[in-house]
Amino acid sequence: MKSNNRNMPRILFPIIFLLVLLPLTFAEGAMSDYCITPPFLTHSIPPNVLIVLDNSLSMNDQAYAGSYDPAQFATGYYYGYFDPSKNYQYQSSGRWEETTAAMTTGTYPNPIATGNFLNWATMRRVEVSKKLLVGGKKSLSSNSWLDCEDTSGWNFQKDHTTTAALIYPFVGDYRFERTGDDLNISPIAEDLIHSTPIQTLMSASLRDGL
Repeated sequence: MKSNNRNMPRILFPIIFLLVLLPLTFAEGAMSDYCITPPFLTHSIPPNVLIVLDNSLSMNDQAYAGSYDPAQFATGYYYGYFDPSKNYQYQSSGRWEETTAAMTTGTYPNPIATGNFLNWATMRRVEVSKKLLVGGKKSLSSNSWLDCEDTSGWNFQKDHTTTAALIYPFVGDYRFERTGDDLNISPIAEDLIHSTPIQTLMSASLRDGL
């Protein structure tokens, strides 16, 4: 028995050495050990994206609340149906069309305004959403026009001290009221002096057939 006890350390030492000093390896199971594609699935289908657009009445409200301040955006632009980098003149046809005429050539019947200012003054939330998703509400009468939403039951107005660089000749303290698909412009606390339907020539960047 004494001889066996003396030999015990000689047997245990190599075993401890192997357990402590030798690198340990771990076996990793393959994904097929845990999951597998059913054999009846022959085609892989890419994921679908569902966009749910709010259709509550509040979507008819103004898209841009507050005073005119394009500096709050990195681009300096208000997004909307009008190209913010261009000017528009109201025409006798009842539409705002792009123009390269000098701003100061605008008249009361045919004012000239920047697209940036018109987007701020006129755009509804639903219009900005439709412009972003599908390019806007296409006119039924022409492929070249975008129509604004005619929501006569939800109007809004904005007061702003304008300059000749924004809309001419309406320079000073004016109220811009969106009524249905019209833009009403009047001096603050005075009677209405001008009303223009809000319909704009579709910019070249929009796709046909929307």
